[in-house]
Amino acid sequence: MKVTVNDREILFEKDMSQSEIILQLQSALKEKNLVVMEAKVNGIASNLDLSQLAGLNDIEDIDLLVATPEQVLTEGLETAVTYLPLLQRGLTEIAAFFQEGREGEAISKFQEAVPGMEWLGQILSSAVLFFENNSLQDSFRSSAIDYSKKLEDMLEAWQNRDYILIADLLEYELAPFIDELMPLIQNALNIIAEKE
Repeated sequence: MKVTVNDREILFEKDMSQSEIILQLQSALKEKNLVVMEAKVNGIASNLDLSQLAGLNDIEDIDLLVATPEQVLTEGLETAVTYLPLLQRGLTEIAAFFQEGREGEAISKFQEAVPGMEWLGQILSSAVLFFENNSLQDSFRSSAIDYSKKLEDMLEAWQNRDYILIADLLEYELAPFIDELMPLIQNALNIIAEKE
């Protein structure tokens, strides 16, 4: 089995089994405080973690892209700077579709926006765990809690098929929330840049 990490081949003893190689790889990543950002198994993207790969048969090659948690968060925050304005516009557009009675279009666009909304929640939660600066950590914690509450309200409205409430939540709660996040994210990126 061929294993590459960040485009560099990692060599293992020839008599090691697939599961032994994966366990050794897991241990090395943990020891170096690295996380898997992307994995390909036999050339195909995989969302399985390494422990799940150990149970698979006939793996010819594993290609991993790994980084430190700080690098992952920095990349996420940098992506947020360009992505969040797009998400904000999309949420406002979805609200308008619901308000105009174009429910089919609104539902379709809303379903497309859900992964982005989940991703934002992950970024906020990760930032809470990463930053040691108390005021910045508190700001991310407060934002993560507030965002979680907004998503709970959204889920309840979705389950009740209350499209008017969904439109209001999107337009008057989530879109402004994203706007308010931008200075916090930029401040976090500035602090990370100062550490480097």
